[in-house]
Amino acid sequence: MMDSRKHPSPRDWLNALGSGVGYLALIIFSRWLSNGTGSYIPFWLPAGLFIARLLKSDLRAWPALFVVISTVNISADLADGMPLVTSVALVLANTVEALLAAVLFRRFVGTTTHLATLREYLWFLLCSPVLATAAGASVGAGALASAHLATSYGDAWTSWWINNATAIMVLTPILLAWDLPSLDNEAWWRTKSRIIEMAVLVAGLGLSTAYLFVYGQGIASPNKLLPIPFILWTTLRFGVRAASGIYLAFALVVTFLTLHFLRGLSADQVAAHSYGTILHIYLTVSALISLIPAIALSERNELTQRLAESEERFRILGDASNEGIIISENGRIVDSNHQALTLFGYDQAEFIGLEVIRLVPPEQRAILTEAVSRESELIYEIGGLRKDGSTFPSEARPKVTRLGNRRIRITAIRDLTERKLIESTFRDNELRYRNVIEGSPESIIIHREGVIA
Repeated sequence: MMDSRKHPSPRDWLNALGSGVGYLALIIFSRWLSNGTGSYIPFWLPAGLFIARLLKSDLRAWPALFVVISTVNISADLADGMPLVTSVALVLANTVEALLAAVLFRRFVGTTTHLATLREYLWFLLCSPVLATAAGASVGAGALASAHLATSYGDAWTSWWINNATAIMVLTPILLAWDLPSLDNEAWWRTKSRIIEMAVLVAGLGLSTAYLFVYGQGIASPNKLLPIPFILWTTLRFGVRAASGIYLAFALVVTFLTLHFLRGLSADQVAAHSYGTILHIYLTVSALISLIPAIALSERNELTQRLAESEERFRILGDASNEGIIISENGRIVDSNHQALTLFGYDQAEFIGLEVIRLVPPEQRAILTEAVSRESELIYEIGGLRKDGSTFPSEARPKVTRLGNRRIRITAIRDLTERKLIESTFRDNELRYRNVIEGSPESIIIHREGVIA
């Protein structure tokens, strides 16, 4: 039930303070990641946290987040020696960016923020790393250029847009997918073999990354795709949450090793930070390789699991019924409950695929053929033919329904043997009773409490 309060609650303020602590930690970490000089920050991780917290929070909590995060941001800038006016302008740019990303995503996707479907993820990419960061860059680049913290507005805009877009792609997905329910085949921590598989995967990814970025030529190497198979392994085997978590760790390690070891980079590339574009492209491609297949497979697996659960529910309900239930398509049986198998004397393997007309005596098959061809849903009586050749009276109650593009006929079969026996016994008793009455030479009057029946 949605909370009707319009103002942040004490709990909202407490959560906002926690987000502020996380935001400050990411500011420090992002600056440390830049090799300690602060001259080049490869991506601004706080941007990813800001957007994730807005998407995960109710609208009423947004003002608390804006106040706390803005205060933390300005305080960090002032502590770093930045003029107050410039800091306020940069905070405004960060706020515009996060607000636009959250508003656009809610407008076109809704409040579902798990990135559980490809539609959600593609809208997330469009709303956040593309459009929102472009708007934030338009404001932030002006502040940086005015404060002479950038060589030109164009350079500042490009740097802001690329850096923040990468940060959002790196950090935000794991924050959104963290509370995504795990499907049965994605809960790798529940079995020993899957834990071992994850350990081997992480070791392989770590060794290939270290080889490439510590001992090799780094992002300048022609073998820079060496770690990608391990990322794909995560994608195909462990689901969205594991894939986004492994990718986050990989991106941070790659960035750290690139900026701290500078393998394969010339002095001019280091001085001009021209390697940044290659790094961002590399991380962007890795993100798409990691998350798009993971989300697609997870979406398919969830659909398959829901279908299996639905079939199991049908099976339980069908087996609990006293009637035989037969599902047919184009005149052939595609499924049934256990009672139908017992009724006709077949096992499951030979029953599935059997023509339905084989279940009635030859002399009554025209009745069934006409009912099926007309898609009639009228209740009718018809004889049943068992596998052993014996027959029994039955009542058929059909229902025709559509399953996607398929026309499915569901028929409930009731064995009328006992009812027919009771009816026959009743008729025989009635006939004998009438014969006794009518054959008597005496006058017989039947009455109840003085009233002739």
